[in-house]
Amino acid sequence: MSAKRKISTPSEFMNYLRVECPRAALTDMPFFHNVAALRVSDIMQSGVLAPSKRKKSKNSVLYLFYGRPAFKPDSQEYYRGDALFQPISIILKPNCPLTIKAIYPFDTGAYENGLYKNYIPTRDLPLNRFALGNQHDISKQLVQLFFGSNKNYFQGNINHNNPDPYTYPAVAAFSNMIQAKGKIDFDDRAYTVEYQIISEIKLRGNIIGVAAEDSFFNNTDYRHKIENKWQGKCIPYNTLGLITSYGAHGIMHENIGSYLETESYI
Repeated sequence: MSAKRKISTPSEFMNYLRVECPRAALTDMPFFHNVAALRVSDIMQSGVLAPSKRKKSKNSVLYLFYGRPAFKPDSQEYYRGDALFQPISIILKPNCPLTIKAIYPFDTGAYENGLYKNYIPTRDLPLNRFALGNQHDISKQLVQLFFGSNKNYFQGNINHNNPDPYTYPAVAAFSNMIQAKGKIDFDDRAYTVEYQIISEIKLRGNIIGVAAEDSFFNNTDYRHKIENKWQGKCIPYNTLGLITSYGAHGIMHENIGSYLETESYI
């Protein structure tokens, strides 16, 4: 795993992690690339995860989540028997070779689209206040400080953490958001570490497996690629007939967790 270059000026969030958790006694966790099923065919054909341009970005970037399969649902509406809208998660090994451009404590697209605005005012707390550089160990420091263990992080069980809002306002805003109770207007991308990657990732030999709605694996060519060519595991889940894409994500998350725990990844 490599970085594009070392970030020389640490952000407020980086400084906080360095002060409060200078070392993390945690193992590396897998990486996740999650897409709706209707967008997965190019990946299955090429066997490669490649950087691409996002609407508001000038550069091509591949987005991964560290340690948990957070997912942006296309819709909260119900679809009967339509697997196209259900999530698929490509699970990468912790030692997968990556060229890291940047790391953030949450999904930056959700931040830019205002999903966190009730907790993090973007005018006062711009994105650079949350930048975590591009050195991998910073993610383990965040997980240990805010969650206590890899398993808690995967399950979304958050430790109470109350940074000084006068010294670390960005960190305090983040902490308040992820500890919010009751009705909230964000999803689990708000507490999942985002990696921005500028290198291609060949799936062969670098995946743990692929999690998808069980009918996906009826495609014998896809199953053969995953299990034989890419040397991964097929991890099916069942949507129980009628469920939102976000509900399906919850079922997928649980099945992935069971498998990763069995294999001692979490």
